[in-house]
Amino acid sequence: GDGGGVVVGWCGVLGHWAGEEAQWAAARKKVVENWAKKGRPTVIAACPTCQTTLAEHMGIEAMGLFEWLEREGAAGEKRTGVPPVMTLHHACGARHRPDLRQSVENLCATAGITLRPQKDPSEQAPCCGYGGLVPFVDAQVAEQITEVALEQLEPQAETPLLTYCVNCRDRYLAKGREAWHLLEILCPDAPGVR
Repeated sequence: GDGGGVVVGWCGVLGHWAGEEAQWAAARKKVVENWAKKGRPTVIAACPTCQTTLAEHMGIEAMGLFEWLEREGAAGEKRTGVPPVMTLHHACGARHRPDLRQSVENLCATAGITLRPQKDPSEQAPCCGYGGLVPFVDAQVAEQITEVALEQLEPQAETPLLTYCVNCRDRYLAKGREAWHLLEILCPDAPGVR
């Protein structure tokens, strides 16, 4: 039967964001060549931005990890010590992907996590401050963006934050906020930052 594999790497979009067109072209070429060598399989991307980048810039059929996990019924036993109520922060890569946002919310419900209602959890979700590589251009502006996002998401700092982007989680943790990545919850035996 068909097997699977794991590729640990990057889609190369950071080169595109930084305007490094030669680096971006080289990254795309490497990804497409490796994908072709593997027989052009469907890629399950853990990052929403990678999924979009693979599909739109490289012509690679890509499915999101969280849609796949939902389809496979993978939200079973959750890690102990997970807060029962959390505030969900949707990743920037899911901003225009209602299907992905719904899959994440469904996984949360199946895992027994109650999501605190938000004013507008759709396309207007705030950026955590990492998007567009802002921290590497102007760290002070990135810090301000993170603070605005935290104020919009959970101004009282009472409810832990949940996201499915490691950059978002790390930015919020760095601000002293309790923040979780969805995979830390869905994979109870995986090492985490706890």
